[in-house]
Amino acid sequence: MKIGIITDAIDYQPTGIGVYTENLVRNLLKIDKKNEYILIHHRASSHPLYKKTKELRYPFIPKIPKMLQDSLFLSLTKEKFDLVHKPNPTGFLFPVKFKKVLTIFDLNVLSLTNLSSQIFQYLYKKALSRSFLQADEIISTSEFTKNEFIKIYPEYNKKISVIYGGIKKRQSSYYNLETKFLIDKIKKPYLLFVGTICQRKNIQRMLDAFEQIKSKKEFDNFSLVMVGQGETKTLVDRVQRLEKEGKVIWTKYLDDNSLASLYKNASLLLYPSLYEGFGFPPLEAMTYKCPVVSSNCSSIPEIVGKAGFLINPHNVAEIVNAIEKTIKDKLLRGKMIKDGLKQVKKFSWEKCALETLHVYQKQF
Repeated sequence: MKIGIITDAIDYQPTGIGVYTENLVRNLLKIDKKNEYILIHHRASSHPLYKKTKELRYPFIPKIPKMLQDSLFLSLTKEKFDLVHKPNPTGFLFPVKFKKVLTIFDLNVLSLTNLSSQIFQYLYKKALSRSFLQADEIISTSEFTKNEFIKIYPEYNKKISVIYGGIKKRQSSYYNLETKFLIDKIKKPYLLFVGTICQRKNIQRMLDAFEQIKSKKEFDNFSLVMVGQGETKTLVDRVQRLEKEGKVIWTKYLDDNSLASLYKNASLLLYPSLYEGFGFPPLEAMTYKCPVVSSNCSSIPEIVGKAGFLINPHNVAEIVNAIEKTIKDKLLRGKMIKDGLKQVKKFSWEKCALETLHVYQKQF
């Protein structure tokens, strides 16, 4: 088979979709020597994956929505694909002649209706409906997302299956000297947050909880290290204010080695998100023996299992209590670390690639 995979997400500073796409492609190329893989993207990139197989770049026109450009290119391309996989739910808006596979991570735009305009939600749902109609197979990264999908799109319930993402330790030969200098300046003890600074990540309540913790004498030497891009202005303003007060250290993006160093030395990872379709940071933290305090909602309990301290993300007092107990109770802390190392063994990128390859083969 000639298989195309849309890989734009790995050309930018990688968040969840980029991490998924990169590791899926890397492992497909490792386990499958029979099929031909072509990586489709629009941006010039020096990413090493493009040296391992053929790439196909398409022209990008600014100010035109990317989902339209992706779909238009796929409908017009002369490349004779047997199948194309897009790790994004809005992948196929126009008719094409090859088989089509989508991956959906979450449906937060439709579930968290207070975070976007009604017009955007309407247009997004229309695009999703069109794309799901065209897709031959839909991969969900969690049972939670699959169930959310079936509630909204019951007519496509036979198209969707669950394939979990994997996890691996972050390590590379590359070290950004600027971020290494920053990491070397961060002193223990600190709490760690990894994720975008936006409402969905529950930043406001997390900061409320942290300020309550820091006001206690026994925790007044703790800082909060935040790793991720800023998205919501009011939240970014608060983070920057706390940064000036010396309570928070915020870095937008880190190379793998720097982030690994933060996980290793953190007292715990705070992950009180309101909605996740999968969520890589808790599993990453567990690989480095970093205890996890996380939400008890959406896909997080499914991914974290019994290894995390699960809290109601709407209850600041619960977050404060979880932080205190995880830091002070050595027996609990030891159990969380031990259970975390067991939990991460359930998630493998090679298994993810094998199951995804089976989805491809099933189409013929």
